[in-house]
Amino acid sequence: MEANVQKKGHLTILTTDRKVKQYIVNSIRDVIGSEINIAGISTDEMIMPQQQTDLVLTSGEFMKEAASEHFPGVPVLYSKRAITGHNLEHVIMTPKGQRALVVVHPQEASDDTIKSLRKMGIDHLDYESFWKGKEIDVETFDLAITPGMSHLCPPGIKKTIDIGERTISIQTFAKILLHFDLDMKYLDIFEQIHSRQLVDAGRKVQRALEASEKLRGFQDVILQNIDEGILMLDEDDNILLYNQNTTELFGEIHNTKHSPSLQGVLDSLVKEDGYIAQGMRPDSSGMPSILMKHRNKELYCSKYSFVNSGIHHSLVTFKNVEQIQMLEQSVRRKQQWKGFSAKYNFTDLWGSSERMQRTKELAMRFAQTDQTILITGESGTGKELFAQSIHNASKRAKQPFVAINLGAMPESLMESELFGYVEGAFTGAKKSGKMGMFELAHGGTIFLDEIGDAPGYIQVRLLRVLEEHNVTRVGAEENTPVDIRVICATNKSLSDEVLKGTFRSDLFYRLNVLPIPTIPLRDFRNEIPDFITRQLDSFFSIPKTVEPFVMDTMKQYKWPGNFRELRNVVEYMYHSSGQSKVIGMEDIPAYMTARGSAEYDLKSFVIETPFLLPILKALKKVYPSSLGRGMLIEALQKQGQQISEGQAKKALVTLKERQLILTGTTKQGSSITELGVKVLQDSIL
Repeated sequence: MEANVQKKGHLTILTTDRKVKQYIVNSIRDVIGSEINIAGISTDEMIMPQQQTDLVLTSGEFMKEAASEHFPGVPVLYSKRAITGHNLEHVIMTPKGQRALVVVHPQEASDDTIKSLRKMGIDHLDYESFWKGKEIDVETFDLAITPGMSHLCPPGIKKTIDIGERTISIQTFAKILLHFDLDMKYLDIFEQIHSRQLVDAGRKVQRALEASEKLRGFQDVILQNIDEGILMLDEDDNILLYNQNTTELFGEIHNTKHSPSLQGVLDSLVKEDGYIAQGMRPDSSGMPSILMKHRNKELYCSKYSFVNSGIHHSLVTFKNVEQIQMLEQSVRRKQQWKGFSAKYNFTDLWGSSERMQRTKELAMRFAQTDQTILITGESGTGKELFAQSIHNASKRAKQPFVAINLGAMPESLMESELFGYVEGAFTGAKKSGKMGMFELAHGGTIFLDEIGDAPGYIQVRLLRVLEEHNVTRVGAEENTPVDIRVICATNKSLSDEVLKGTFRSDLFYRLNVLPIPTIPLRDFRNEIPDFITRQLDSFFSIPKTVEPFVMDTMKQYKWPGNFRELRNVVEYMYHSSGQSKVIGMEDIPAYMTARGSAEYDLKSFVIETPFLLPILKALKKVYPSSLGRGMLIEALQKQGQQISEGQAKKALVTLKERQLILTGTTKQGSSITELGVKVLQDSIL
């Protein structure tokens, strides 16, 4: 029974034929089936289930419209298809000029198969496309050629050559890896399978045609499917085949066994232990490999050995390191597109007061440096908006922006999430290991929110990263250099935490290089009406006005949740007012009703909002001590309150925003404040 492993997403294969569907599903599943869920759908099965998926791969460009119709809003990738070379020797041996039906459905796939055959130099036959439903005079054809669709061949055809299902191209497979952020080692595995098929096909053609001049052209075209330098060697390491990319790397090869230009390359390498080059050692996939330099180009050379018909052969590949690095940058950009990006700029920060303008100008000047920035302020005052704006105004704007909330991250996962881990680092670790957030932010900015909640051992590791600019994955012995800009934020006074002994003084001074204090909403009292109007205009389609008395109430309110609370209140008032175009006092949240000149009523809010009153009661019982979230849930359940972890977390955030409780790290738990005790007493009375 397979282990229940969390997979990275869902890929759906969409084809017009069930056999093609199954072939493509199996060819992809054999390589990355352990990483993602893969399902297939064919239109000829007459069942098109609406299912959740992250990417749709079609069997050709002609299926994109159907894919978009059945999977609206889901990215669609159409596969480029490649002939594997199966049974092509029989096609080549067919007499010149013979008429041949190319049987594939639909028409576009049949036409594409003919183009591929001609591109491979197999252009001596008179091809005609045939697809399901086409009417032809069968008597004028003796031969049908089909890539795995022999069941569609019309009755009466004397001979059928099945050249095997067309595989997806290496380029298409690479795009799948990039979409799901999978390790590029799978590209090598897929490429090996594809290469083996091509090499097998080449040898069959060689046996069938022997010294035919057509052999070289056919084999050369097959090898052009691989975007690397390729050498195929016999058991004595004599060169049998090479491709155009090899010529571009090493110069023109006029004679595959005695070319001086090729010999100039091999002279720098020494045969050792059956490897083609001195120093070749197995890489992470077990293949012998080495880094080498030739003509001022750094190359990654690997050698794959196999046995064909009892004869040992080797396939040697040369990859340009610069191209590998470009691919790595493409992967990093893909990760950025998948969430590691900053969308806010300084123009998104509201407020026209002199104090706000000074703060923005300070942040813009700091953005031009690479120094660490510490943003301080109450919850909901826009600390992450400042961090994203700083990133987008810096020279790292096109690189990743990785944000982590340390206060919301379980302490048991914090180290592996931040710094990554290697294979076997702990029970349940992924076989290939995992990059940490610092590595993912390489070249860009990492934003550590709620830095004051970081436990002591994490503080030690953070200090090391800031000082040495490298990270060590959990379980690793080697360091990984990282080029990052660090921005931290907290709603705590770190200087007070240093005095309490809960925060390291050396880390505090290392973080507090360029401090930026944010401004609470209550200090924008005169601008609150403008904020409300702008929010109504920006986020809602039906225009509404706000009664003056409502605006006065908003200005008098203390806004403990700051801008985050304001956004929620505006949304509440908009929907509460229904079809009315005027927002009145009856539309504001009940807890905001004024009580005297200095306080507001939280009693009704606590009573009406689920779980708040029971949580305050449970915390009051242990006052002034605190309770962790797990113990709090257990206490509520004993009282008959069925509450999930997510509901408890949301309720605690709500109480904290209204200053009714204090929360620390996971181990410190939550405790009721004096205001919380007072509101609880009022609510009970």
